[in-house]
Amino acid sequence: MALLNKIISMPDVVIYDDHLIVKGSYDIILHHKMLKDGLVPSDKNVKDTSVFFKTCPFVLSGLGCTLPPRYRSYICNFFLCSEILDNPIYKDKLEPYIRERDNYVCFLEWENKQLIMAMREDGITFAKDFGAAVEFLKNTEINQYDFPKLNPVTIHDDNTIGA
Repeated sequence: MALLNKIISMPDVVIYDDHLIVKGSYDIILHHKMLKDGLVPSDKNVKDTSVFFKTCPFVLSGLGCTLPPRYRSYICNFFLCSEILDNPIYKDKLEPYIRERDNYVCFLEWENKQLIMAMREDGITFAKDFGAAVEFLKNTEINQYDFPKLNPVTIHDDNTIGA
């Protein structure tokens, strides 16, 4: 609960009925300039290019993400950059991971919808009473995803440090 209290006390937190958002910064001027100059990275899977110009408030220089993995968005936990996805050396090896990532995201979205419906049935929202919503979730049995055993994929790169 200490971490959640720290999160909701951060600046630029918006608490909705069924979720909360901690806003990071967005360099709109640079985004528009690079769009105008045709320099925005293009990726067929990215529909909103503003993502390249936003920063997460939980990422600290030299440390990476300061949130425990269980509190991170699945986007953060399962991101694969296009340089790796498009590399023919890894493409076939990564396919089972990509498929499983898609299955897991569907599972999470379904579970979240079920939890939101259960909270609504009891008249509980984060916006109305954050503590009560957290207690409700703590006392609710939440299904766990059964991850299959996948073959490990080692990507050799001497130039990177993980986040």
